[in-house]
Amino acid sequence: MRLGRLVGLVAAICAVCVPTARANGTLLSHRGRWIVDSEGRVRIFHGVGVMDYSPPNLPAAMGFGEKDASFLAAHGFNLVRLGMNWSGIEPQPGIFDAGYLDSILATMRTLQAHHIYTLLDWHQDDWGVAANGVDGAPAWATLTDGLPNPALGYGFGMLGDPAQQRAFDNFWANKAGPGGVGITDRFATMLAYYGRVFRHQPYLLGYDTFNEPNAGTQWSSCANPAGCPLFDAKLSAWFRKIVPVLRAADPQHIIWIEPNVFFDFAANTNLKDPNGADPNTGFDFHTYCLGDGAANAAPPIPGNGPGCAIEETLNLDDAQAYQRRSGTALINSEWGATSDPQVVQRQTAEFDSYMLGDVFWDYRNLVPDVTSQPGGSNENAVLLAALERPFPTIVAGTPSGWQWDQSTDTFTLSYATRLPGGRSGAGLLTQVYVPRLHYPKGYAVTSTGATVTYAGPTTLELRNRRGATAVTVSVTPAR
Repeated sequence: MRLGRLVGLVAAICAVCVPTARANGTLLSHRGRWIVDSEGRVRIFHGVGVMDYSPPNLPAAMGFGEKDASFLAAHGFNLVRLGMNWSGIEPQPGIFDAGYLDSILATMRTLQAHHIYTLLDWHQDDWGVAANGVDGAPAWATLTDGLPNPALGYGFGMLGDPAQQRAFDNFWANKAGPGGVGITDRFATMLAYYGRVFRHQPYLLGYDTFNEPNAGTQWSSCANPAGCPLFDAKLSAWFRKIVPVLRAADPQHIIWIEPNVFFDFAANTNLKDPNGADPNTGFDFHTYCLGDGAANAAPPIPGNGPGCAIEETLNLDDAQAYQRRSGTALINSEWGATSDPQVVQRQTAEFDSYMLGDVFWDYRNLVPDVTSQPGGSNENAVLLAALERPFPTIVAGTPSGWQWDQSTDTFTLSYATRLPGGRSGAGLLTQVYVPRLHYPKGYAVTSTGATVTYAGPTTLELRNRRGATAVTVSVTPAR
């Protein structure tokens, strides 16, 4: 089917129409690497991270709210990785702050009103403030054995702060803390508490159980391309301990598992069966380049783009290989930490080539003053132009590839009409986000194997034709 100027007419006629396949809240699971909805269709996510690094470590406290959810939805973002801290959830041993989680829940519901999913993120950076870190664990859970605790700055504490390293060591070892209770046992109880709070939320992608696990005193064994089998064995056992506790609290949503922090920089993972017998789990990983500044831990190296592309490809290959071994769902849940559009353009193209959902870190690179209305001077327009891109939000089949050629603003998508679960996707709907930013005069669509049912200003919808085994879609700017 060829739609040229007709797209503009259809968009005008349907200005008040609602696309049939709108991404309404549905319980998500997975089939292999693909996140799927209740119809078995693949869901692809393009999102941002939101984290308040200062007490009380709440997105609402830093000003994130309705205005921001509206801004994100208007620019095609359909996921927020929402950070929270153990120190906020459980300020004292066994005492949980219901008001803290009520605030997170209110933010989730604000996002939900704009059809944006939430990935709940138990976040830490350098363990916690009591270990001279940025945020994360409470002081009562910081077991340092009295070792020296120098203030080395973000990212360097894990390399040279004995107290911070020991806090991680004791955590993985489940050393007894307050009341004689193992510190991992305390953490698992905390996860279960918030799992019970959020388990009925329709726009919940699941739980990121631990941000960037750190190997403590074993860190140097992980800083190589092969990774660290000994520490990863310890980490695998730790996940097998906490996943069942969270699963008992929430029987339905995906539980996401991260590799150790050096995976971010292309050190391979040696995790083995961290999810145990739980089938509804995912592998969420991060991609950073040392030459780009390692997530603001160091200055960027000028002209290091080619080297970073190699490092990032190794990281993506390792993630894909782990997914194939484990059969888990797959998403990149953090990358960026930059305002450099060249880095963003390079990495978004990489994610597209691997057919990966992604989460850019973080929102404040895009909107510097979260207390004020986004847009105008309170928006990095160049960065937004690099981040906002066409992508398939719902695929009624199994994707085989998609690509956006930024030089011509041409987007292409191909997929088999058989769903990842094996059923036919005949008659089901696919949805593509088409940004006005790059198609200000509208767009033309060429498709085979599917019929265009809706061509709105930012949403393209197609229905698989009966008998079609494959679908191809091409979107180009209207002339």
